Amino acid sequence: MSVELVQPILKTRSLLRRSGIYLFAALLSVASSLFVLQLWKPELLQIPFQFLRDDIFYAMTIKSMLTTGWYLTNPMIGAPGIHTLADFPTPEGLNYLLIKLLTFFSSNWVIINNLFFLLTFPLITLSALFVMRRLGLRTPYAISASLLFALLPYHFMRGTEHLFLSAYYTPPLAVWLSSLIYTDELISEEKKYRQLFGYLLACIFLGSTGVYYAYFGCFFLLISGLIASFRLKQLRPLAHASVLILLITTTLIANLYPNLAYRIQNGPNPHAYNRQIVETELYGLKIAQLILPIDNDRIAPLARIKKAYTTHNICNENTTATLGLIGSIGFFILIASLFKEKKEKVFTIDAFTHFTLSGLLLATVGGISSVITVVLYREIRCYNRISVYLAFFAIGAFFFALQKILEKKQEPVAWIFCMMLTAFGIFNQTSRNFSLATTFPARKQAFIEDKAFFTHVDQQLAPESMIFQLPYLAFPEGDHPSLISYDHFRAPLHSNLQKWSFGTIKGRPTDVWQRTISQMPLTEMLKELAYMGFSGLYLNRNGYADQGLEIEMQLFQILQQAPFENKTASFWDLRPFIQRLKQSKSADEWNFHVEEAKKQIFR
Repeated sequence: MSVELVQPILKTRSLLRRSGIYLFAALLSVASSLFVLQLWKPELLQIPFQFLRDDIFYAMTIKSMLTTGWYLTNPMIGAPGIHTLADFPTPEGLNYLLIKLLTFFSSNWVIINNLFFLLTFPLITLSALFVMRRLGLRTPYAISASLLFALLPYHFMRGTEHLFLSAYYTPPLAVWLSSLIYTDELISEEKKYRQLFGYLLACIFLGSTGVYYAYFGCFFLLISGLIASFRLKQLRPLAHASVLILLITTTLIANLYPNLAYRIQNGPNPHAYNRQIVETELYGLKIAQLILPIDNDRIAPLARIKKAYTTHNICNENTTATLGLIGSIGFFILIASLFKEKKEKVFTIDAFTHFTLSGLLLATVGGISSVITVVLYREIRCYNRISVYLAFFAIGAFFFALQKILEKKQEPVAWIFCMMLTAFGIFNQTSRNFSLATTFPARKQAFIEDKAFFTHVDQQLAPESMIFQLPYLAFPEGDHPSLISYDHFRAPLHSNLQKWSFGTIKGRPTDVWQRTISQMPLTEMLKELAYMGFSGLYLNRNGYADQGLEIEMQLFQILQQAPFENKTASFWDLRPFIQRLKQSKSADEWNFHVEEAKKQIFR
């Protein structure tokens, strides 16, 4: 057979083999995540995996996308105005595009939310596998490393509460680019144009999946450029790094275009969110949390060790940084390599070592991040999130060391050893508390009760009636002593017909109006709601120290009717009250009050 005929066949076989490797890894990641989460039955997808804090915010963005086609606006919340996220930057274009694709297969926000979270496991695995193989890991080692990276404690502990932080499929691409700059191998003449397209795509992905992963990616690109330029005594690596940083930054700004355009048109809003300098110290990285066991470890003595630490120290989201035993060993391998005399250069390990040290200096509490916050920029505060990058370096270092130890062993031995390590690593990195099956009955009960309540409200009023929500809760990141930040979004998530008041950006006129009238005496507040056109009042009892007993007694006396209620909320139909109020005034007087009420917002 001629060479011309053989070459296409060999290329096809090679392509099929590579595709098979990626498919195998993706299926393993899906199976492993389902096993850890104990998602044995399809019905488990019908209820939100988590529904307590930021989970509700992300769920609402998905509901907005189903309502309007995109996540930025929603006319069914923020009444009497229209909800917009233009004051609250969320440069997550790629993640929202993936969610948009899921909307073509389902119109249920719960299923879309849950499926997106599950989709992040194979996405991370494929991204990590792509990079690990290009950095020099052979297939069994690369698959194991990628699976353990995809199933980090970070992934499960972030969950759907930090939905887009759980989607950390782009950090491996930043590591790939940084490693190429570190070794000065970014450009090779024989594959120049294909490489450039790949680098451009990687930068676009990084700039479209949130500020944090892009920010840390740019940091490692800068570090790699500085080290390589110093080592080679040439500016070329630093120039390459600068170009890639510029591409990522440009993409990030493009994702922020709606926010910037809104700001130009409506002026700045300093009240929308305000980061404090102290938050960098509060949410910084702690080395102890990298190497300590996970919360609620499967092994009781290890669980007690971690509990002793968390009980006596300030712990928040930074507890998600845990690497697991294999990652911790890799972490110490990298630290030890700083002091080990090398007979030959191992550029990947050297790069990971320098990146790890740089990341620790940047993100550790009291580190360079604190200086950046004070001197330059305070909006980036949660430096513990760099742990995803540190985990990639640490797990990669472990398997590079293992590959070196087993380099003379036959391929089947490597596969068996790696699969055993993967099973152990998943066991070590996960907790029984990650199971969604055990919490399903309680979550299902709460979800069904909410749905029944708000479905009844939908049926009581004409479509698109406005309902005011009490107590007043600022958006976004509202600070209330007994309500979580986005608890009022439970209403519009279950309601499909009515317009709800919560969701207007704090500091804008609608928010000022809502806050002002919520502080009025109850009778005056109800009158203002009537003039503005509200037909109902929703009261979240959890927002009151007495579970709303006092205010509900007053409402009963004023409205002369009982509410529709469940254990945690009550709904009051304002239409009879409005009718009585109209009858007590002339048409001109009523219209005057209506116009005056609207001027407070729409002037």
